[in-house]
Parts: sequence; C-alpha cells; structure tokens
Amino acid sequence: MGETMFKPEKRFSPRLCLPLLLISLLLISLLSMAGCSDDDDPTSVLKWDLTITNNTAVTYDIWQDAGMAGTEFTLVDQVNPVSSRVLANRTVGVTYTYRLALAGEAVGQYEHETVISSDGENKSWIVP
Repeated sequence: MGETMFKPEKRFSPRLCLPLLLISLLLISLLSMAGCSDDDDPTSVLKWDLTITNNTAVTYDIWQDAGMAGTEFTLVDQVNPVSSRVLANRTVGVTYTYRLALAGEAVGQYEHETVISSDGENKSWIVP
C-alpha cells in the first residue's frame, strides 16, 4: 500500500487576521456609540420656552422669579398690546413666577401673575 500524504487544510490565513481584527474593533466601537447622544448626558440642562400672549390694549413689563418664594423678581422683557413674546430657554424642573405690571410700574403693582414649570414641553400664557 502506498503512503498517503496528510495535507492539513488551511482554515484561515495569517494575512487575514489583522484586517478582520481591525474591522471587528471598528464595528464594536461604532455599535457601542450608536446609542449615545447629547440627550443621554445627565449633566446637560433641558430647556423649554414660554410664550406670553397679551390680548389687552396696554404694554406690560414681564417680571420673573425663578423659585417658589416669589420674592426676588427681575425685569426680563416687555410684551406689547395684542402681541406675543417668547421667553426662551427656561430650565426644566424650575418653577417660575411671572408678573405682568404696566410698563414703567414696580413689580408690586402687577396686574397678572402666574406660576409655571415644565418637564420640557413648551408652555403658553394668554393674558385676556
């Protein structure tokens, strides 16, 4: 009987190992980053906007207090008669108190007041 030569099968080539390894690492890194976005950052502050619509015939100063106490108001803007004003970038989770006083009047002489907060949804306040 003749002797048969045993020739092992080549299952992989060493030349393919490095490119396959690099492709695998690239795919793993891309997949791990696919679920990340700026919204996932717990340190980012979420914002919302408040639209104040003045349906009256007078101009109001808009006073804001960012807190439940309603004691430290700051003049932030003015809303003209029969118009709207957007107060952008309010912080989610903060309760704001807004007062509308006639233009030039002190905050204590306010005619309208609202307390408002949001979980991220924009809000509106309509002054009749």
